[in-house]
Amino acid sequence: EYVDYYGGPGIQHIALNTKDIIKAITNLRARGMEFLSIPDTYYTSLREKLKSSKVKITEDMNQVNVVQHFLQLAD
Repeated sequence: EYVDYYGGPGIQHIALNTKDIIKAITNLRARGMEFLSIPDTYYTSLREKLKSSKVKITEDMNQVNVVQHFLQLAD
């Protein structure tokens, strides 16, 4: 599907292991990496899921929304 849509190869998904995801994403953007735009509704839904999740996010969720990166909850 990705190859058909974009007409060739590319990177669809990466995983990062970092102590500061906000800084990592900010630095990657500063170096020219492009990310998909994430709708605000994603973060609204994420906040609701976090209320009942075992996963605890220590980052400021408003800042997370600003840098727009996906958080996948692994329960």
